[in-house]
Amino acid sequence: MLVYVASFLQKNEVSKQSGFALLKHELQKSRRHKPVRQMAAEMGDAMAKLAPCMLMSPLSVAQFLPSDQALFDLVIFDEASQIAPWDAIGTMARGKQVVIAGDPRQMPPTSFFNRAANDTDDDTEEDMESILDECLAAGLYNHSLSWHYRSRHESLITFSNHRYYDSNLITFPASETKQSAVQWCKVTGVYSKGKGRHNQVEAEAIVAETVKRLTDKEFVASGRSIGIITLNTEQQKLVSDLLDRARQHHPEIEPFFQSELEEPVVVKNLETVQGDERDLIIISIGYGPTEPGANTMSMNFGPLNREGGWRRLNVAVTRARQEMMVFSSFDPSFIDLNRTSARAVADLKHFIEFAQRGPEALSQAVRGSVGGYDSPFEEAVANGLRRKGWHVVPQIGVSRFRIDLGIVHPDKPGDYLVGVECDGATYHSAATARDRDKVRSAILQGLGWKLLRLWSTEWWIDKEGALDKLDTAINRLLEESRAAEAALIAEAEKQKQITPVIGHVTNDASEDILVSEITPVANDEEISTSVNPIITPPAEVSEDDGGTELKYASTASQNNNKPAHAGKYVVNDLQEWHDRTDAEQFYIAEYDETLKTLIEAVVTSESPVLDTTLVQRIARIHGFTRAGRLIRERVMEIVDQHYHLAADHSGENFVWLSAEQRADWNAFRLPATDNDIRQVDAIPSEELRALALSIKGDNKIQEMTRSLGIKRLTSQAKKRIESILNVV
Repeated sequence: MLVYVASFLQKNEVSKQSGFALLKHELQKSRRHKPVRQMAAEMGDAMAKLAPCMLMSPLSVAQFLPSDQALFDLVIFDEASQIAPWDAIGTMARGKQVVIAGDPRQMPPTSFFNRAANDTDDDTEEDMESILDECLAAGLYNHSLSWHYRSRHESLITFSNHRYYDSNLITFPASETKQSAVQWCKVTGVYSKGKGRHNQVEAEAIVAETVKRLTDKEFVASGRSIGIITLNTEQQKLVSDLLDRARQHHPEIEPFFQSELEEPVVVKNLETVQGDERDLIIISIGYGPTEPGANTMSMNFGPLNREGGWRRLNVAVTRARQEMMVFSSFDPSFIDLNRTSARAVADLKHFIEFAQRGPEALSQAVRGSVGGYDSPFEEAVANGLRRKGWHVVPQIGVSRFRIDLGIVHPDKPGDYLVGVECDGATYHSAATARDRDKVRSAILQGLGWKLLRLWSTEWWIDKEGALDKLDTAINRLLEESRAAEAALIAEAEKQKQITPVIGHVTNDASEDILVSEITPVANDEEISTSVNPIITPPAEVSEDDGGTELKYASTASQNNNKPAHAGKYVVNDLQEWHDRTDAEQFYIAEYDETLKTLIEAVVTSESPVLDTTLVQRIARIHGFTRAGRLIRERVMEIVDQHYHLAADHSGENFVWLSAEQRADWNAFRLPATDNDIRQVDAIPSEELRALALSIKGDNKIQEMTRSLGIKRLTSQAKKRIESILNVV
């Protein structure tokens, strides 16, 4: 852009009558400057040449740019669903072509201060809510952008994609193996109606989670950001107040709230969150039972009950990039769809179910009836089942493949126990027998339905017998469901009762460290472990009644190229240097010696150390929350001058004291504390090979994971370990 402007603007060669001369004259004045709008009008084409691309709000355009000039070749509206037609028209008049970008399924302009609809003239045609709606209604050419980039895990967009976009969004799979990045967190809070209109317990839980994340070294090192969304302004204010109090008690989290950050911690409500996004989004439902232990609650969810409330919900649940936590004080079954007709409230119920149970909830959600019965036969069967005590919902679904009757699970009001198929109008509407009897059932069973069929001929011949037979089949399925649930609970209790066997490990410094021998789980993708000893090959293993003792060779301590803590890995957070650092001096040459000293402190105690880890250590001690390109270049410039930087087989770069240190290395370092545990990609291959050589037995992956102290083994980490085992 600067090159473009400089190409026609030559110093000291400005015509006295040109727009540039007017601007130059105005800049030389010390007072009584012309208004911006007047200057823009008088400068003419020079204004567009000087600023060929402007980023302005519709209000700023109306204030500062003349209305009688087509200043721009192209005007682009972003978030057009939030721009009212009367705000957009003036801006459109200042351009030759217009591109209007927006999502009609997201929030329209706020209408809190608009006149009531009945205040308008009956003869006056009412405008659409937004300029986007006006263009869509006018039938203008439109093109849908279907690729979704924000969410780093597909589950973060799955609900909205399924519920609002007809599964047309194209998403990209994450490298992680976890099923969902959406987590449901239930608390025992109550909603204060009336003056308070907030949920104290829920707000406190959210603040506690926020403080926990911001004081977690791994979370902070990742540079991830946090956003909190509430469903009303009262809950927003309460969370903000509690966060202010937490910042006083935890001054170390204060930097994450500074407005100059690119993405500080924010607390917003449904009306103000559109346009924002964060790595971690925490949603506070707020609403819930008004008394402890209550089993019912009001179906009033504030803005969600209003017209278009589903748009607000869609915005709220699509703000996360990496993770989403949903805090609520009630089970989704508390939302009774028979007591409300608000679409957004039904959507909220199914969203909480999705957060609670994952993607399977989308196909099993109780959506309520889409209409009456398909035939008198269905109605008669439904009435008969109700007399037997079952909760029956007719015509489940919205497409041609609907369930005639859904029997709600008595233990799980948010789920259907079974679907009952009757050979009514829906059944006979299928084109072929195959569609009626095979395809239909296969699709529905694939979506998790258990199906029972009742033929009309059987009903008319022996109504009571057919009803009893159907009731018996439903009861059998209920017993099977309860037995399966009981087995899951028993298995969970069994896992809780597993008692760790405690042994002790002695390293070459003769220091005892407790080690838990945990029973391996079936799936080695997620292995629960505790911190295990460093292993320095070769090792001799001896057993006695007191436990298992590992005796290590002393080669690590004898090698002068290794740091002082060759037997342990200790994170050097440089806190002793905190008062001697100066972020304002970071980029100047006179600060080189200070940076060199800081780098030396980390490399001496941690080498071999991952280069990004080293850069993050230096950035954090200076108060930088993100280690960007400039910071990295500054640090690595000094590293290149004094240390050995080598590419690992994994593709990562590690900083060594010297090439000799790398050549002689044959030890794996124990994390001194839980805070010193390293992820697999932060450990050089030399250390991992040393660990692999010390492991005896067949189950080496689990043993290595336990020794690394990693609590969750990702597929990528597993591949790295397997690659090491393949070469030892």
